[in-house]
Amino acid sequence: MVQLTARTTLLAGCAAACLLTEPAFAQGGGGTQLEEITVTARRREEILQSTPVSVSALSSAQIEQQRVLTVDRLSQLTPNVALAPAGGSIAGTVAYIRGIGNADPILAIDQAVGIYLDGVYIARSNAGNFDLVDLQRVEVLRGPQGTLFGRNTTGGAINLVTKAPSAEFGATAKLEYAEGNQLTALARINTGEIGDTGVAATVSYQRRQRDGFVDNPYAPDSKDPGSLDSDAVWARVRGNWGDFSADYAFDYNHQQGRPAAYQIVAATQTVRNYYGRSTALGGDPFFVQSGRSGTVPLALRNPQRTRSYGHAFTLEYDVSPALSIKSISAYRKIFSYVPTIFVAANLLGVVSAAGAVAHVQPSESDRYIRQHQYSQEFQLLGSVGRLDYVAGFYYFDERGRDQNTSFSTRIATVANVGLVGTNATNLTDYKIHGTSYAGFGQASYKPPILDDRLELTVGLRYTIDKKRARQLSTIARSGDRTFHNTAYNVTLNFQATDELMVYGRIGTGYRSGGFNTRAAATGNFLFEPEKAMAYEAGIKSEWFDRRLRWNGAVFYTDYKDLQVNQFTGITAGGGSGFTSNAQAHFQGFEGEVQAIPVRGLTIDGSIGYTKAVYDEIFFPNPANNVITNYADRSHVPYVPKWTTHVGAQYEFPPLSVGTLSVRADYSWNSTRYFHTINLSNVNPFNNQVRDPGQKLMSARITLADIAVGQRAKLELSVWGENLLDKDIVTGGVDFGGSGFGVQVFGQPRRIGGTARIVY
Repeated sequence: MVQLTARTTLLAGCAAACLLTEPAFAQGGGGTQLEEITVTARRREEILQSTPVSVSALSSAQIEQQRVLTVDRLSQLTPNVALAPAGGSIAGTVAYIRGIGNADPILAIDQAVGIYLDGVYIARSNAGNFDLVDLQRVEVLRGPQGTLFGRNTTGGAINLVTKAPSAEFGATAKLEYAEGNQLTALARINTGEIGDTGVAATVSYQRRQRDGFVDNPYAPDSKDPGSLDSDAVWARVRGNWGDFSADYAFDYNHQQGRPAAYQIVAATQTVRNYYGRSTALGGDPFFVQSGRSGTVPLALRNPQRTRSYGHAFTLEYDVSPALSIKSISAYRKIFSYVPTIFVAANLLGVVSAAGAVAHVQPSESDRYIRQHQYSQEFQLLGSVGRLDYVAGFYYFDERGRDQNTSFSTRIATVANVGLVGTNATNLTDYKIHGTSYAGFGQASYKPPILDDRLELTVGLRYTIDKKRARQLSTIARSGDRTFHNTAYNVTLNFQATDELMVYGRIGTGYRSGGFNTRAAATGNFLFEPEKAMAYEAGIKSEWFDRRLRWNGAVFYTDYKDLQVNQFTGITAGGGSGFTSNAQAHFQGFEGEVQAIPVRGLTIDGSIGYTKAVYDEIFFPNPANNVITNYADRSHVPYVPKWTTHVGAQYEFPPLSVGTLSVRADYSWNSTRYFHTINLSNVNPFNNQVRDPGQKLMSARITLADIAVGQRAKLELSVWGENLLDKDIVTGGVDFGGSGFGVQVFGQPRRIGGTARIVY
């Protein structure tokens, strides 16, 4: 009852304060005005408060203060955004915005949420949780992005903008240590302008390492589940010569470690009985656990390894004060080796009618992923009188291969013997090649009426996607298909007063179709494009001399041929395949309020609500295997209905040694499922592996602006995360056909300290 009352009070307070608002993060910095943030949500620099788009922005100061080291951290700070590390992976990420995303790392599926690094689209989620080393800001755009960004997306976009070299020399060093032997070390050098060349550069190196946060009795701490060694290098060189500029950016990340432990939390009685005999046969025990366990016995395998890197070359020429030409050329590549295992090393079982005993395994896999991509974008950015416009052309080419060997034991009852297992090996092997062409344009016009407070924006994009897939195993077949799409966006915004802007938007989004390269011979090989029609209305406002910021958005989105992929569990190995494309509609709101009620105190709060409803989605009926519409009992995976965040920061009056500040944050989200349906022949353990909801509290005490020498400033902080030490479920898999289900848990409570010096 106390929990319910506290939660209700929290939601009511956020709702009253936020009133359908959308977030815009900034720090008070101890001053009396909220920070003004510039974004590029419409591919040109604009003040956030004058941009009629549902977008959140985190400044570099907020990124540092909130310890945003990887993309998944944004989930705790941004409403209606669900980001998590991919289950069974040290580098993969799962991204959903307003209920739309993709949790499957298969290369043949385009992402519903696009991740961009300095305008360059990162096609694959397999390496999406890379280290964020040197960011100027992060922008999170909600809703279909069908006009301006590199690849059309139906859920939204996350735009990562790195720090550009400055004209003055500078350096930064950071050292961080926390429980679990968690170490982060960062060094950054900014050359400043080199002579009179107009060229400046930055180079950053970051090292992250930690022991595992679950004890595997068969491994040392450095090889426990959750252990990580990561090295990242980011570099940027910029030349500026009057009207012409050139910018080269390079990023590299090598990650090695063990993923967070899969814990078996549900199993059929048959599975329990069969593997439960292991100890009697001289093997290890078989565990079915409830809740996060501090100890999970797992076979010790080779570590996972992911290597990703990218090059981007941007040229920009200002033809005149009213016209600029821009070119973005980029190449990216990833390699991943992803072994996964679910049980102890020496699990034994009967494997023949004669009673022979051998090693058995509910599930284990070895996976190799290779992918590379090239993209080229040209932009024209200009203005003619009352008209501002962006136009351009986009080209994208991608090739990849995915080889996944899985091992499992299939159990059957043999007369006069009992339960007998059969060890099976399955190879999924396929290649993909995708090419995309797009022409786009968007124009904003202010008619000479209403004191220039009205603006109309119209955008259009035409896309051609060519998809090729070659399935090499378990069956051999090929597919070749071309998809066409025309997307549009119409936005009308009105600056009602100097403090308040209102806007309305109608737009479409599109995600290319393709081929289900893991489907069995009887499964659908081709899936159709996903299309979205979105309606949105919002407000943006600042009051009391920029001491209160109050923004808001409500939305309704219709989805046609929504792409749904999950383990179907029809085969004993828990086979994976698309259902028929679904029909669905999503509605909700999101928002944030920020305020500086007194000097030094900044308060922020956000709330998001997404109601996701399937109108039509088909699965085989368990009783007769007839394909049946189960829309009334299906869930949209990875999507909580409610997301909230509240935070407060107070900066004390300056001390003789520096500036002291304290900050506390609390975030909560409601229940979310990881599979779509609960059926005995599809996902019988969906309820057991779901996330019951998350409550996360963090705090930080910082002493900044400590003078070191003539120019350097030292910052010291002590921080804690997951201070309530809650069980945080980051993922779950229902291996229905194999008779068990697993959960993945995030890190427990941890306390750490950081020292950072800036010159």
